[in-house]
Amino acid sequence: MKVDLTNLGTVNKNSVVLTNDKGRSVEIVFSYQTPVVVIGMGRQLVHENDWSTTTGKLLNEYEPDKKARVDDKTFNDYLGFVLNDLIVNN
Repeated sequence: MKVDLTNLGTVNKNSVVLTNDKGRSVEIVFSYQTPVVVIGMGRQLVHENDWSTTTGKLLNEYEPDKKARVDDKTFNDYLGFVLNDLIVNN
């Protein structure tokens, strides 16, 4: 498994891309230490803003439509699903 960490410009914006041996990848965007965006399996999911205005600005970069963002359970279920798929299909 290859892991690439990228700072997206400020201390609170970071991205981790996990790539398995078959070239499949998942990107997770973090606000500080909290995952807030997951991009994998042809889909991008953005968490609704349960935090500060700083995190809200980051979420707006990925999904300006607040109605399109998902709740905590939906987000975490999908994050677990794509990470499991990445590992199982390694």
